Parts: sequence; structure tokens; C-alpha cells
Amino acid sequence: MRSYYVSKAKILAKRLIWLHTKKGLHWREIAEIYPGVSFATLNRIAKSKGEWVPKSVHLQELLGIIREPHEKKVLPIIGMGHNWESVFFKPIRKGRKQKGQVVT
Repeated sequence: MRSYYVSKAKILAKRLIWLHTKKGLHWREIAEIYPGVSFATLNRIAKSKGEWVPKSVHLQELLGIIREPHEKKVLPIIGMGHNWESVFFKPIRKGRKQKGQVVT
């Protein structure tokens, strides 16, 4: 299970490639923009176009690609409360009338 946003990783990779190619910054200069992240890590993310992401949750937080945990929804228990019989005992529906047929 992935713990990061794939789209954010790809956007980060595009930005890193843009900084390296268009702005002409070296990887060590780009690493100064992201303190605490190695230039080799940034290079690998960019070269893989966001497919490779470091396993370290700390590095993912520094890069801004970490996924916040979702709150789990509580599901209602079947059989409790109002009108629970309708879940188990659905009325039998009659079939559709076709042209020329009579449904009894």
C-alpha cells in the first residue's frame, strides 16, 4: 500500500527536471531548496519521473508528498434500529409485462 500521493511525486519530478534543465541548476543547488534531502535522492526521483519515492516517511514529509491518514467511517450494524426486517425480507417483485404476455 502506498503512503504517498503518486500525482504529487510526479509533479515534484517535473519541477526537479525543470529546475535542472531549464534553470540550469546543479543537483547540489537544487538540494539547497529542499533542506534535509540529499541531492542524490532528488536526482533519482527526477530520473524516474516520480515513480521512485524514498521509503522514509520523514523524507516524504520534507518533500511534501506524504499522505495524511483518513478517518475511518463507522458502519451501522445491520439488524439494529428502525425497519431492519426490510434488509433481509425484501418483497418479491413481479416481472415486467412483455408485449403479448400476461404476468400472473
